[in-house]
Amino acid sequence: MTPREHCESTAVAPGSARYYTLVNATPAVRAALPVVFALADEVRQLAALSAQPNEVRQAKLGWWMEEAKRLTDAQPRHPVSRAVLECNLPVERVLDVLQSAMACALSEHLPETTALTNFCLETGRQIGEMAAGLCAPNGNDVNSAAADLGAGAQLFDFATESSHLPITAQAAFQQADRLLEKGDRGVAVPDRYRL
Repeated sequence: MTPREHCESTAVAPGSARYYTLVNATPAVRAALPVVFALADEVRQLAALSAQPNEVRQAKLGWWMEEAKRLTDAQPRHPVSRAVLECNLPVERVLDVLQSAMACALSEHLPETTALTNFCLETGRQIGEMAAGLCAPNGNDVNSAAADLGAGAQLFDFATESSHLPITAQAAFQQADRLLEKGDRGVAVPDRYRL
C-alpha cells in the first residue's frame, strides 16, 4: 500500500462526509486531500496521548520527535509523513502542527475546555488553510474562513473521538458549531463549491 493509499484507507471511510467531499473534486485534490485528513487524525491521536500513562506517552512522543526530524530531512517513515512529501504539502506548516500536538500531549490540561479549544484552534486552522490551498488555490481570500472551518472540524472530531472528555464535550461541540458557522459565513460565493 502506498502512503497515499494508506491515508485514503484510514481517513476517508466510504459513505463518510470526507468521502463525499472527494466525489466531485479534481484529480489533484482527490489525491492530496486525504493526506490532509489523515494528518488531522494523526495530530488528534498524538494530542490524546495526554491521557496515557507517562511511559507510553514518552515512548510515542520520542518516536514522533524523531519522525519530525526525519520529515525535515525528507526521510520520513510514517505513511502520512511520506504522503505529505509526495503531495508537496508545506513541510514547515506540517512540522508546526506536529509540534503543537506534541506539546499538547505533554500537557495534563487537555481535558479542560480552554486547552482543548486552543489546541484545536492552533492545529485546525493550519490544517484548514492547507486544505483550502488545495481546493481553492486561485480563489478569493479564503484563509480566514478555511481557518475557522478547519478549527471547528478539528474541535468537533476531537470531542467526538475522546471518551475521556465527558465534562467538556458539550462546550467543545458548542464552540465547534460557532467556528463552523463563522467559517461558513466567511466563504465567498465563488469559493463555496470548491471548499
